[in-house]
Amino acid sequence: MLHFSPLKTAGIALALFLGFLFSLPNFLSENTRLAMPEFLPSSTLNLGLDLQGGSHLLLSVDTDSVQRERLEDLTSDVRLALRGERIGYTGLGRIDGGVTVTIRKEEDKERAQGILAGLAQPITANVINSFSQGLDLDVSNPDGLTFNLMVTEEAVAARNTRTLQQSIEIIRRRAMVSGERLVDASVGFDPQTNAPEVNFRFDSVGAKKFGEVTKANVGRPFAIVLDEKVISAPIIQTAILGGAGRITGNFSVQEANDLAILLRAGALPAPMSILEERTVGPGLGADSVAAGRIALIIGFLAVIGFMVVSYNLFGVYANIALIANLLLIMGVLSGLQATLTLPGIAGIVLTVGMAVDANVLIFERIREEIAAKKNPIIAIDTGYNRALGTILDANITTLLAAVILFQLGSGPIRGFAVTLAIGIVTSVFTAFVLTRFMIALWVRRQGKPEALPI
Repeated sequence: MLHFSPLKTAGIALALFLGFLFSLPNFLSENTRLAMPEFLPSSTLNLGLDLQGGSHLLLSVDTDSVQRERLEDLTSDVRLALRGERIGYTGLGRIDGGVTVTIRKEEDKERAQGILAGLAQPITANVINSFSQGLDLDVSNPDGLTFNLMVTEEAVAARNTRTLQQSIEIIRRRAMVSGERLVDASVGFDPQTNAPEVNFRFDSVGAKKFGEVTKANVGRPFAIVLDEKVISAPIIQTAILGGAGRITGNFSVQEANDLAILLRAGALPAPMSILEERTVGPGLGADSVAAGRIALIIGFLAVIGFMVVSYNLFGVYANIALIANLLLIMGVLSGLQATLTLPGIAGIVLTVGMAVDANVLIFERIREEIAAKKNPIIAIDTGYNRALGTILDANITTLLAAVILFQLGSGPIRGFAVTLAIGIVTSVFTAFVLTRFMIALWVRRQGKPEALPI
């Protein structure tokens, strides 16, 4: 039906408003975005490595060192537990995947077994998945007074998972100069006031980055973040170009010492080594953006011209919906802070074609109804209803393909899948709902049109 209730009208208006609102920051300068009220969205599209240049690192986490550390801790725990209960032992040491120990006296065997079994702890993969997944130790008595405490495979897998997750988060959260670039942080005293202060020094790479940051942000606070908490936010007094600086304030000696310790903290939970490193120059990214922009503009103008020539006023409505579709895609990508890659631009270009294809299908159905001497209003309604099934079938199968690409692909392939999936949803909304709404408004203004401008 061409009737739209006030609730449906409000829903369409709200969807368009939110899409345009989230896409707006992409057309504003950085200063304008910073001056916007906090409740307004200010995020812009994130450009991928292939568009803006930069470095790609493939890192390997040394989980074996984590397991060695676990066995060292377990050895210490066994030693302290048996000594605490005054149980004599010998032969305490590490074996492959666990720890072995021999009790000296037969009468202490049963008590020692209970104590050693008590060292086992429930396995939890992470904080969210807090339910027990069994115990992390398997205590056995293979021979006489000898006990073996073996770390279970489930515990090894859970610890490796936690280590990987922690390493990823530490690398990800390190937003201008990372703590790994900090060479030293120590307590000092202001030569004029003799007040405690914190002196710090970066390596050559960190010094360059820190100089650029401080030069661009004089007078603004510089947050020092550890574990998602701001431990200090000193004001940048002047550009610090030498790689060394000092943090002053109303510190006591203890407070300054604590801050220096925190600055030196934040080490990775396991050693990491670089397996692969690729660098993409910003010139290549600029060329890719320019080429993608040209392709999008040419395709967009060609589609607009075709729709106007082929379908007159209804083609204009389809073009308005097409523009709205692009803005909605941009708004969703900005709101989700998704990364736009060159294949992602290809996904957007493909979406433009799919959106127009839906409108062509609808308008051709309407023409068929008109050729069958149907009433114009009935022709519009029937054309939309008959085309809906075909549009949904085509888009749902494409959406499934996008989901599979996202699950099995990586990097740029996922970027293509994300923009394609978002584009499918927005194109169905704009091509079917929005054009129908605009045509319904035209019919309402015309009263009972005798012919359709199609």
